[in-house]
Amino acid sequence: MTEKVIIIGAGLGGLALARGLKTSNIPFTIYESDVKNCELTDYRISVNSIGGHALKELLSQDLFDIFQLTSAIPLNRFLVVDGQLNTLLESKMERRMDVPPEGCDRAMSRLLLRQLLLEGLEDDIHFDRTYDHHVEDEDGLITVHLTDGTTDRCLMLVGADGIISSVRKQILPHARLYDTKMIVISGRCRDGASVGTLHDDSVAHLHGPNGSGGVIYNARYTPMEEILRQLDDTQRSKFSGDPQSLLPRCRSMMIDGRYWNLWFTSEKLPEKFVRLEGSEMLPIAIDVTKQTGYSTSIIDMIEDSDPHSVFSTPEWSCVPMDPWEPTAATLLGDAVHATSRFEANTTLRDAVVLCEAIRDVWDDATSPSTSPSDRKRTIRTAVGLYERQMREYAYPLVIASRSDNGMSSVQRSPTASWLTDLMFRASLKLFNLILPVRNLSSWMDHTAGTQREKRE
Repeated sequence: MTEKVIIIGAGLGGLALARGLKTSNIPFTIYESDVKNCELTDYRISVNSIGGHALKELLSQDLFDIFQLTSAIPLNRFLVVDGQLNTLLESKMERRMDVPPEGCDRAMSRLLLRQLLLEGLEDDIHFDRTYDHHVEDEDGLITVHLTDGTTDRCLMLVGADGIISSVRKQILPHARLYDTKMIVISGRCRDGASVGTLHDDSVAHLHGPNGSGGVIYNARYTPMEEILRQLDDTQRSKFSGDPQSLLPRCRSMMIDGRYWNLWFTSEKLPEKFVRLEGSEMLPIAIDVTKQTGYSTSIIDMIEDSDPHSVFSTPEWSCVPMDPWEPTAATLLGDAVHATSRFEANTTLRDAVVLCEAIRDVWDDATSPSTSPSDRKRTIRTAVGLYERQMREYAYPLVIASRSDNGMSSVQRSPTASWLTDLMFRASLKLFNLILPVRNLSSWMDHTAGTQREKRE
């Protein structure tokens, strides 16, 4: 069958788009280069109101209920601290009662969210099948060539194959990636570990020395027995009826503990640091944290971490491009707007926007009365609409993300970095004095809601 969408990549973006297409009864096929049961690196992601509203639209109500129940219990305090854990900004995160569940920030396992999106799509995914190139025919159909020599045809091709996207190399051969020269090291303390004066119910953003930084937060999950009690009989049977059901698979991804992410300039770490095993990374992470000048409490936290939970990620982002001519092949998520932050939420938003664009033209594009030339023009118009919207909301985040993690300071002179750091600290302390602590979270909720209303 050629009247379908082919998706390259079964990460969060590809699966999110597939869920939307399935709900809209639009045929699709996913090709994923990884083998089915390969071990993927897990880490916690923050799903904000943008990602929450996207999941509300993409998931069935049953799966959205599971999403809420399996995410970490919301924290009550937001902090910005320096490398010695001195508080620069503090807010009690009191949520407005009129904020719906999808509007609340949630932390959860990336692999767990992937399992939610994957539920019920297993028959539509072909694992261990790698994209090679594609050709758009004169009749508007795309022929996708795989590395094993097989081909498949479709009306639309979507590259959701990550930051090193093979589809992007063909669609946008001049696209460039920006090396932020930062590496993020992540890990999890053993349950019950404390970090200085940080509250157990807080998420702390570190504004560290020399362009470094990080996030420390405590994750607590609802016990599985309580989750099952909150489900009705049909849901319990569907999601926990046997060991291979969704909830039993998710249990190992809901681990209580204090999680941390610290980022440093790559020059402070060995050249092949990201290729090391967690047990090899841990002592190096401890040394670089000491050398950078962090407090002994933060160093103790890292020393108390499970070596198997430690991993690292080099931070790259894309270079925003001028508008390009749309074709029947497009890109989604990190393949087109890789950022150091926001990627999960913006990727989920991509899936909703692209799905809506496809759904609006699909009946016309697949009608027997539609000529090949009209079908080609219709598909390209839908792709162009999606790409225009995507550039408008994603590219500003790409640019902002470079400074959010202290990356811009890597390019500054020591004096400029010191002055910027001083101004940042002073502005936070002033903000903390001017804006009442209790009002800050309400103001943030109001601002997020206003921005969403403008988008809609």
